[in-house]
Amino acid sequence: YPALTIEVIYLKDGKPLMTSVNWPGQTGIHTGMRFNGWSVEINTRRTGHDLELNTKAAMAGGKLWKFHFRRVMERVPDFETAVKELWSANLASSMYIIMAGSGPYEGAVLSMDRGGVHERWSPSLIRLSKDKGIWRLLQTNDDLNGLPKDDRRPTEEKKLEGSVQSQVSPEWVFNEMHTSPLKHDFTIFTWVAVPATGFYRTIRPNESWEQAANQRTDSKLMRKTNRPVRQAARGAPPSWVLSVDVRAHLNTSVA
Repeated sequence: YPALTIEVIYLKDGKPLMTSVNWPGQTGIHTGMRFNGWSVEINTRRTGHDLELNTKAAMAGGKLWKFHFRRVMERVPDFETAVKELWSANLASSMYIIMAGSGPYEGAVLSMDRGGVHERWSPSLIRLSKDKGIWRLLQTNDDLNGLPKDDRRPTEEKKLEGSVQSQVSPEWVFNEMHTSPLKHDFTIFTWVAVPATGFYRTIRPNESWEQAANQRTDSKLMRKTNRPVRQAARGAPPSWVLSVDVRAHLNTSVA
């Protein structure tokens, strides 16, 4: 898997529209960003009898999420509209959708149930909020309104108690994800994205932040789309949404 992990840039009218992390044969999107717009990533959510229930939901009209997310990202330019569309989607499987936008405090975690419903026991839509002092979100593979299923979420939350918002940068977030308890033996890749600037970087398990930067092809297209963070341009401190799937670190979007 790590050796087969690639970055893809999608063009529209000859200009970069979005980017995603892909594996051979993949045509939909599980981890991706629309430039100057928003990013999305999916975490596994187990609710029991998933294969059977997902099949029934798909036969009843539930959408296959990878293809649906690609179509939404191709069509929808802004974070707020994307959140509304994905939150109301009739999907064939349950999951966590982790999103970040190009504006200050644009970040959200959507705990999705299959079949286009939101069960009463499922977490509500959770968002970053300046007014409430919520500048970070952490999503692993369990519901945020329930007990953790492993030690990643409580251990990382304890670590983050000593962090402050002014520390946030793409490299800082990467370092959080690339160390225990979030990095583990099944990590396939780590992805950091900043929709506001078009910055993104995919890092394999054995790579450092600098090594990943040196490995990528320095094409004219990449230089145009992969700009560094410009915090001063928005006049707001960075916030972030971090998600860690059981199989891989799939998305960190600095909002």
